Order: sequence, then C-alpha cells, then structure tokens
Amino acid sequence: VNGATILTGADSLAVLRFLDGTVIALNQNTAFTIQKYEYNEKSPSLMSAFFSMVRGGLRVVTGAVSQRNREAFRLATPS
Repeated sequence: VNGATILTGADSLAVLRFLDGTVIALNQNTAFTIQKYEYNEKSPSLMSAFFSMVRGGLRVVTGAVSQRNREAFRLATPS
C-alpha cells in the first residue's frame, strides 16, 4: 500500500515480497516506508518502486521493476 510504514521491534525481523520479485528484509528496530509501488507486467514503462528507510537496516534483492528500468527503482536512506 502506498504510504505504508512498516516498523520492526527490538527482537523482530520482517521480509517483504513484492509482485515483481523484489524482496526486502528488514532488521530489528527498522522503520521503512513504501512511498510508491506500481507494478504492471504488461506495461513496464508504468512500473515504479520508491522506498525509504527512516532508521535501522535492511537488505534488498531487486526484481523486475529495476531490471526493466533502473531509474524506476529508488531507495532513500538517512546516510
């Protein structure tokens, strides 16, 4: 959901799997926001994935959005 923020606690982890195959693993004490996610397999020009990590740590394996259009994938971090 666009605009959704996912928070993990002190002893928790989360794994987010998106329709295009992108996988995002959130470490403990992480705040992560889905700014915009649009996936349309038939129209790659309409696809985009914009995320931001407010705090914490994560690992990302990108999927079809970034493979078809690198400019359509963006991850903002505090540093």
